[in-house]
Amino acid sequence: MSALSRMSQWMLPLAALGLLSCGGGGGGNPGGGSGTPPPVAVALLPASADLESGDTLGFAASVANAANPAVTWQVMEGGGGSVSPSGLYTAPDADGTFHLRAAAVADPRATADATLRVRRKVTVTVSPATASLAPAATRAFTAAVANAADTSVTW
Repeated sequence: MSALSRMSQWMLPLAALGLLSCGGGGGGNPGGGSGTPPPVAVALLPASADLESGDTLGFAASVANAANPAVTWQVMEGGGGSVSPSGLYTAPDADGTFHLRAAAVADPRATADATLRVRRKVTVTVSPATASLAPAATRAFTAAVANAADTSVTW
C-alpha cells in the first residue's frame, strides 16, 4: 500500500478530530471569571502501523487547546528508525516494536504515541544470478533465504 493510500485512510478521522477540538461556544463560568483553561492535548494518527524495513509512513498530529499547533517528533527507542520534522517515519532494518511520540511545542508534557511493528523484508538470493548453458546441459543453483525462520526453498 502506498504512503498516499495510507495517508488517505486517516485524513477524514483527523479532520473530524480537528473539528471536535475546536470546542463550543458559551459554557463559560457564569460568575464572569475565566476559570481554568483546558489542558493542551495531542492526537496522533495513525495510532499504530505494521511496516517492513525501509518503509516510510507519514503521521499527522493535532494539538488542541493551544495557540501553537506545532509538535516535535521522536522515536523512543534507539535503533527504532527515524522521523522527519514533518512526521515522516522511516522503519529501521530490524525486527521489533517501536514507538513514535509527538509532543506539543506549547506544552511538551502533552504527548501522543504510535506503536510501530517492524519486520525485516525476507530476501531470496539465487546463485549464480545468470547462467549460459549448451543444449541438454545442466547447472546446479543454490538459494539463500534471509530474515525468515524457515529458510527452505522449493524449486
